[in-house]
Amino acid sequence: MTQRSVPFGFFGAHTDRYTTTSVTTMDQEFALMRACGVERLRVTFFWNQIQVFYAPRFDGAMHAVSEFIRPDAIVGAAARAGLEVVGTVWGAPSWATGGARPGEKPRFAFTAFGGVPQRSEDLGNFMRDLVERYGPKGSFWRHNPTIPARPIRLWQPWQEPDRPAFMPQPFDVDYFVEMAHACYQAVKRADPGAMVLGTGFGPAAASRELLDSVYRAGYKGAADAIALHVFPRNAQDMIEIIRINRSVMAENGEGHLPVVMSQFSYSSALGKSRIDPPNPNMYDEAGQAEQVRATMLALAQHREELNIFGAYYHGWSGVDVEPPSPNPPDPWLFTGLRKVTPSGEITSKPALNAYREVALSLEGMNHAA
Repeated sequence: MTQRSVPFGFFGAHTDRYTTTSVTTMDQEFALMRACGVERLRVTFFWNQIQVFYAPRFDGAMHAVSEFIRPDAIVGAAARAGLEVVGTVWGAPSWATGGARPGEKPRFAFTAFGGVPQRSEDLGNFMRDLVERYGPKGSFWRHNPTIPARPIRLWQPWQEPDRPAFMPQPFDVDYFVEMAHACYQAVKRADPGAMVLGTGFGPAAASRELLDSVYRAGYKGAADAIALHVFPRNAQDMIEIIRINRSVMAENGEGHLPVVMSQFSYSSALGKSRIDPPNPNMYDEAGQAEQVRATMLALAQHREELNIFGAYYHGWSGVDVEPPSPNPPDPWLFTGLRKVTPSGEITSKPALNAYREVALSLEGMNHAA
C-alpha cells in the first residue's frame, strides 16, 4: 500500500437497472465495485416508486405513503460492501404533480422519467423522510443492527433540469431554484451535518449560460457543491468545462464551493448503435477505456487547483447490443464499465480495467489486491 493522492470517496460509480435486480446480484456487483476502487455509490431514490400513494391516515389527514423495500435492499447491500452512498432524488409521483389536492391542476407536463412536483415543499418533505430513514439517526439502521451502519450524509436533489427527460423545456428557472432551496433546507433541518450536492446540470453546462441563469434566479446558497453532468469528447474538454463553470461560481460569490462531477461517462456504442453520424462522445470499447483512464487522471491532477470534490462514473453496467427498432437508438446504453450480454451474463469491458488501475493507484492500493 502506498500513500493516497485523492481523498476517500473521490471516485465513485452509479447503480443501474442491471446490478440491482436481486440482493445476490447487488452483493456480488457492489463487492466488485469496491475491489475496483469505487468508494462512493450514487443511488437514485425514485420518488414515484417510493411514495406512489397519497392516502388518508387514521385521523383522516392526507399523507404520502412510503414503500422502502427496494431502497432498503440497495442501501443495505452498499453498506455491506463498504460503499458510501450519495442519495439523489427525482421523478415526482402523480399525486405530487397536481390534482391530488382540491383546486389544484398540474403545473408541468410529465417527462420521460416522471413528473415535476407542483409544490417544492413536497419534494423537500420526501428528502426529509429519506434522511430520517437513512441518515445518522435513521430508522433503517436501528431496525437492521446486523448491517454495518453507513449513514447517508450526501444528498442531491433532482437531475439535469436542462434536459426534457427531467423537466419540460425551456425549464422554469425560478421554480427550479425554489425547489433547490426547499430541498437544501429540508435536508439541513433533518441532518445539519449533511452535505447537499447541487442538482447535476446537464449538457447545457458546457457553456456558462446555464449556471449564469440559475444564479440570476437566486440559486446562491442552495447547495454545498456545484454538480455537473457534462459528457465531453475527452479529458481536455472536461477540464475546460469545469474552468468555465468555476468562473461563473466566482462571479456569483460561490467560488469557494467545490465542484463535483456527479456523472461522467463515455459510450462504447461506436459500430454498435444506429446513431449516424456518431456523437463526439462515442468510441469503441478500447477508445472508451482510453478516455476513462485519461479523464480520471486529469480530474485527480486538477483536483486541488479546481477544488473538485469527486467524480462518479455513469454507469456501472450497460448493454452490449442496442435494442432493435422501433426502439430509438441510444448510445448512452453503452456507457457501462461492464456490459450485459444477450444471454444475460454481466462481463467486464476494458474500461473497467482502466477505472480500476487508476482508482486503486490513486487511492494507494495495490492493483493486484
